[in-house]
Amino acid sequence: MNKENKKIALISEDQEVIDAINKAVGEIFDINVFSNGIIFYNQLSSSPEGYCMILSDSSLMDVHGITLKNTIEKLGFGNLPFFMIVDKATPEDIVNAISSGVTDFILKPIRAKQLRSRLEFQLKHPTTNKKAQEYTTLKESKTPFIKRVFD
Repeated sequence: MNKENKKIALISEDQEVIDAINKAVGEIFDINVFSNGIIFYNQLSSSPEGYCMILSDSSLMDVHGITLKNTIEKLGFGNLPFFMIVDKATPEDIVNAISSGVTDFILKPIRAKQLRSRLEFQLKHPTTNKKAQEYTTLKESKTPFIKRVFD
């Protein structure tokens, strides 16, 4: 997989975060920076360009974090791995975020090796989002279940 197929959406206004992420994974990933979640949402809805991951800074004043994740799911992009960049996280925050579908947390300050290994791991072992999966319906059968199992 070349860099063209490894596009990350980074939603942050913090220049330190942007620089740290570019320095850590800029050689591997094509990083598109958005100053807020609304701009990213509008861009994604008008022209989805094959992002493989989303990183959202939780210190933004507008749409970010779990709210942005839910909005992206409604657009039909719930299968994209979603990482939250946070200053700190309580155990309750982690449980709420994971149950909402957030892939992982990245704590500030950004640690280059840790970030690189987490993102590379995600590429090698993609997770599927249960909400994004299609469930097949069971067909009704006139033959009883027990008979079908043992025949």
